[in-house]
Amino acid sequence: MSRPVLYRKLKQLTGLSIIDFINQIRFKMAASLLKMGNLSVVDVANRVGFADPKHFRKSFKLFFGCNPSEYSKISEKITENV
Repeated sequence: MSRPVLYRKLKQLTGLSIIDFINQIRFKMAASLLKMGNLSVVDVANRVGFADPKHFRKSFKLFFGCNPSEYSKISEKITENV
């Protein structure tokens, strides 16, 4: 399969570009790591492939609408209430 065909197929199936699709997977993985609560934001950023924690925080906020530390606190409160 050629690269342009792959790009078109992925766009057709998901509605996302390659970069957006990969970032979506990375941020979902980051969210699950943050929910565990035993890793710092810097560690999570490194595990999902971001070398710069500042860029990770900025991108995470664009994706989820809140900072990674806020997301972690929110998920802890939800887990405590269940």
